[in-house]
Amino acid sequence: MGSKNVIDEVEAEAVARIAREIAQRGLSVRSVGQSIGVGKSRVSDLLNGLTSCTVTDFVNLCTLLNLSPGEVMNEAEAVIAARREADEGATDGVVVVPATGRPAER
Repeated sequence: MGSKNVIDEVEAEAVARIAREIAQRGLSVRSVGQSIGVGKSRVSDLLNGLTSCTVTDFVNLCTLLNLSPGEVMNEAEAVIAARREADEGATDGVVVVPATGRPAER
């Protein structure tokens, strides 16, 4: 998964879930920003992964969307865990050297 750590991946997945909810409900970035007390550029940056989501912003977004912050995080963690497990299984135990893309010698 590159240089991203698990926390970054979970945050990105949780914010992606929020972004999907906002889009499905047809909410504008401006209206979301007004509802949670931040500017539309802040909301846009959050939803596009250009800035980290503070706990306050995360809870406010979840509250606005009537989502449980804990459930959103748990779902994000489960998605990341499943993705990592699938990635590990895809190599069938073969360790690939990133620089060459070839199997490592044992």
